[in-house]
Amino acid sequence: MEDASHSTPSGSPTAGGEVQDIFYDDDGIDDDDERYIQLDPNFAQELYWSNHPGDLAIQTYFRPTQPNLETDYNIPGLRPVLREPDGFHRFLLKDPQDRFYIWDEDDHLWWVMEEGVDEQGTLEEKVDYVMCRYGALHVEPVYQDYHPADDTVKVEMFRKNGSRY
Repeated sequence: MEDASHSTPSGSPTAGGEVQDIFYDDDGIDDDDERYIQLDPNFAQELYWSNHPGDLAIQTYFRPTQPNLETDYNIPGLRPVLREPDGFHRFLLKDPQDRFYIWDEDDHLWWVMEEGVDEQGTLEEKVDYVMCRYGALHVEPVYQDYHPADDTVKVEMFRKNGSRY
């Protein structure tokens, strides 16, 4: 459900663009490792979704020298964790405040509002928690000028009544 009082990003790298699998910045240095959340390799290999930097469309959606999701949604430090395989453009993202998001290039950025995520210890436990509940997560859309996590009253209300992804 979209609220007309908030704007979705315009001029987004997602607007009609193809996913590029190029792994170098203009300076030719491969620094994708700094722009994604690396999981423990033993954990990552057990997942259906990919944590490999070559699968995360880093140069398309997270390149600092061009429009990117971090600036489109005004979430500094937003980074990919996982991407669904087989041609889907659905991602699990994370910010430095340890908040997780689901994003599909044809849809909104959804903040995962599950209280249980915060109760998990390691990064891998948090990712496992989100992925195991993927079809029934409490989520809320994020807009360029509004992040529901900043509205503590609404957070409590959503956690009680929540929307589902």
